[in-house]
Amino acid sequence: MPISSLSQSTQSTQSTQSTQSTQSTQSTQSTQSTQSTQGTGDIATPVGLMTARDGIVGPWIDPVVPQQPAGQGDWALKTHEPGNLSHWPDWSRQMCLLSEILSNFSYAQSPEAIAIDLEGARLCTLVRPTAQDFLAQTALVHDYSDLRGDRAQEILDQIGGTTAYFASLLPMNAGRMAKTFELLSLVQTVAACVAQRCKHALACRRPDAFSAQIQPMIAMPGHGALPSGHATEAFALAETLRQLVPTRSKAQGVDAMLFRQAARIAVNRTVAGLHFPADSFAGAVLGYTIAGAVAAMATPETSAPAKNTRFEGPGIGATDFFAAQVFDGATPVAANDLVNFDNGSVTVTAMAMMGWLWQEAQAEWR
Repeated sequence: MPISSLSQSTQSTQSTQSTQSTQSTQSTQSTQSTQSTQGTGDIATPVGLMTARDGIVGPWIDPVVPQQPAGQGDWALKTHEPGNLSHWPDWSRQMCLLSEILSNFSYAQSPEAIAIDLEGARLCTLVRPTAQDFLAQTALVHDYSDLRGDRAQEILDQIGGTTAYFASLLPMNAGRMAKTFELLSLVQTVAACVAQRCKHALACRRPDAFSAQIQPMIAMPGHGALPSGHATEAFALAETLRQLVPTRSKAQGVDAMLFRQAARIAVNRTVAGLHFPADSFAGAVLGYTIAGAVAAMATPETSAPAKNTRFEGPGIGATDFFAAQVFDGATPVAANDLVNFDNGSVTVTAMAMMGWLWQEAQAEWR
């Protein structure tokens, strides 16, 4: 499956809120029934292939054991070898990696909060705002509607995905950076899955439930509001690109611009009438945290340890969300006691398969 399609299906989580990996898998597996095209773009139908086979295979010949690369004596590929991933299609790699990454997360919840644990250690805590906080936030959502005319095209573009908005900041080309796009797709999928679990636990209502005057400009998703899925995925993308792309490959100031782009994507969802600013605060904390954890799984020897972070919703009132509230350039900052990006470190076990994909992606920037 082309990486551009994989990225689009992955990011469509944010509009349809179905899991990214599921959508990319579905679109890829639907191709498998006619995968005789082998990515060439040519057409080879099952009936055509059957008749062609009849004409070329000849009489039966006894099979032989497949030859192995030098140094491998067994007939099978070496078991549990990360390099085997190079033999699989991208959707298969995504499923393997997603399964292993998500198996390390667990959740602890109370009536007003959810905590995300990684390998048994506290990674992130989200505490929901009060009903009075959401009432104060609703007025902000109403006021943001004045920007709909200016941002309509961005909002519509970002229903189906946001990778292109980050790609515009870096020399990213899917044709020569397939593994980079695949890594971004995976990080987004992890972020989406964790965000959905948090949405379910916190069960926060959307702005239109508080006021009929909100009238969203696009269809309102049917699940909970906090944390914002777009914000979670966007900040996960920004932090992943900050860590992945070498400094020599980035123009001056790009790292800060990545986080401003993430914040703008988050705010666009408020402009559209779908999210409170509070949802963006929570998504920014969660997305940044997940990206750091995944990077630590991939490169524990060079990445900083994953951070224990927190969003404290009660008391947020009419506090608005914007990039400088949570990041000074590319450096996370505390915002009015609402967020804490460094409440201690979390030790993360290295994951060989994740390390393989990270190294393959980083090599594309040399």
